[in-house]
Amino acid sequence: MYDAGITPTGGQLEGLIGRLVARLDQLGRPVLWAISLVGIALFGALDFFTGTEASFALFYLFPVALASWWLGVRAGIVASVLSAIAWHLANAGQQYSTAFMPVWNASIRLAFFLVVTLLLVRLHDMLAREKALARLDY
Repeated sequence: MYDAGITPTGGQLEGLIGRLVARLDQLGRPVLWAISLVGIALFGALDFFTGTEASFALFYLFPVALASWWLGVRAGIVASVLSAIAWHLANAGQQYSTAFMPVWNASIRLAFFLVVTLLLVRLHDMLAREKALARLDY
């Protein structure tokens, strides 16, 4: 397969992600909050302007994951709620068979984001614990 240097290879992609993670590790909480909130607003706006045909679920996960991993469970929950609200508002013009369906969809979206939040926070805590235990001598 021909690669003109545009598509990163596995090692290059890992290096790029590693540099991004290292950079995010250096940022303060207010900056991380701002990035997360701007991301939610940006994806909400894009979701609104593309209409109801295109799903943006995956994109909302980026600010939710950022808040969950670097800011903790409370921030992840806030980002999850804001993402569910943004997604709901972006699709507010959609016609439903009953008035209950928008509430149902918003609840399912919120549950989806909350599951991701709780899993990421738990994984982050487990990795931190493993790293601390690895430094102990027995």
